[in-house]
Amino acid sequence: MASGQPQPRAKRSETPVHDSKKDDVNAQPEAASQDSPEKSKAKKEKKKPAGKGLLGGAAEIVPVLILGYFSYVGKNLYGMLYPTFPDFDANHNYLQKYQNRIERGEFLTLNVFIKESKSQPTVPRDAKPDWTVRFPYDDEDFEPSSTSIPVNVTDKMLSKKRNVWVTARLLTERGDRIAEAHGGVVKYDKMKEETTKYWLLSGEICEDSTERKYGSSKEPLTARGIPKMQVRLVYDRTHYPRPWKYDHYYPTMYVDEFWMTNDQLIKFKTSGDDNFTTEIHFGLMSAARWRFQHTMEHSIKQMTQQYFSGEDDEAIVQMRDLFANTNSYLLIATMVVSVLHMIFEYLALKNDVLFWRRTDAETLKRFVSLRAVGLEIVCNVVLWFYLYDQESNWLILILSLGQIGVDCWKLTQVLEVNLAWKGVLVYPTFKSRVPHSSADDYDKMALIYLSYILLPIVVGYAGYSAKYECHKSVPAYMLHVAASLVYALGFALMEWRNCRHSIGMKVQRGWDSEPPKAKGESDNIPTENFPNQASLE
Repeated sequence: MASGQPQPRAKRSETPVHDSKKDDVNAQPEAASQDSPEKSKAKKEKKKPAGKGLLGGAAEIVPVLILGYFSYVGKNLYGMLYPTFPDFDANHNYLQKYQNRIERGEFLTLNVFIKESKSQPTVPRDAKPDWTVRFPYDDEDFEPSSTSIPVNVTDKMLSKKRNVWVTARLLTERGDRIAEAHGGVVKYDKMKEETTKYWLLSGEICEDSTERKYGSSKEPLTARGIPKMQVRLVYDRTHYPRPWKYDHYYPTMYVDEFWMTNDQLIKFKTSGDDNFTTEIHFGLMSAARWRFQHTMEHSIKQMTQQYFSGEDDEAIVQMRDLFANTNSYLLIATMVVSVLHMIFEYLALKNDVLFWRRTDAETLKRFVSLRAVGLEIVCNVVLWFYLYDQESNWLILILSLGQIGVDCWKLTQVLEVNLAWKGVLVYPTFKSRVPHSSADDYDKMALIYLSYILLPIVVGYAGYSAKYECHKSVPAYMLHVAASLVYALGFALMEWRNCRHSIGMKVQRGWDSEPPKAKGESDNIPTENFPNQASLE
């Protein structure tokens, strides 16, 4: 072969070279694939995606449904407050509309008369008013007015269910009466049964806080004074078609009693005459506010008659006070925040349940204090009985029971709960799903130190409440003290959970001793559920 020509390369050997390391690596998945059916089934169950089942699927659209429902309600409410009427009907016929007879800026006169009577009094046209206000019918130039009048309430007047009436008349510049409103200074209401309270140490009955009864023995009534009478004149410039109006109209005037709650009224003495001062306020009210208040008052009245036998429940009273004594913009902000709070409360509960479902028992016991969860269940049960004793709303009681049920379910994720019989008694038994760890010792130590701090506080408050507070009975006293302790435990339980989580992180990093793991046991901790080490440091 001539020099200078390229030499041909030698052919590689076609015999494969045996690589033992490569075969060992490739053999691992094959060996893993030959696991026993029990291990394969356990792995499949462990890799089951979270959120399926009861809390998956439809549960994800619950916040959307809540937002959609309240958006629909808000749209209808806005249409009720600010109605718009078309100019033509469905047959393209022009709709005649009717407007307010009082022009904007026209001066009007308000005359107020005070008279004692059993029913709405008849005031002569030539009677001298006790208070007079001249004002322009204009929402921009109008200034509210007020005056104070002394009221003398005699025992004879109350026995006959008579009242001191405030009569307001609205007159034009020509002297034409266009509106009239009446309101009583004394409010008669059905007497509610009050539970007798005692001083526990002496056994004596506390001072009688009940009010004097009026009327018949079958239907006893209470009488209270109204400290403020609000005369409202609606400022309305809306043009209404039929059937809303059938002619041009005058503005509505009325005595506003929607704001009144029992805690704002004046209690009378059990005997003798009473003298108090009531203020008479006169002001304009927007048409939107009047429509809203009128609708709410009608709805609340129907609700009390249907569910509360015509008497205002505590929740109804709070709702009435919210609607009547809250600024319109603040009321809207309150409703928006309430809806958002409902959504976030649902999301927090859903994520909490999902976390407990997808986390194994060993990790839960390491990072979550079971004693704190158990103590929280006991606290919620105590609060439920306390709320029931205080005759709270049934909706609150049902929600509290739901929270107790969720907390009990959490314990079953870490503990095996069984029922045991001892004669005719049935009691639950608990067995941990994971072995004891040193984190449990820290948990027990924290509970002991917490009891050292709280025990003197509980004993001190229990003695104070028994000596200086009235109670219905000994069980009611015990519930009252226990509920006060539960409220004080709220912050302590929160700090306890934080400390327990820190202890679990230390144990995970190897800062604390752990019992030796069994052969083949792995420490599979879903670290995506907890902060990483860099973020903690």
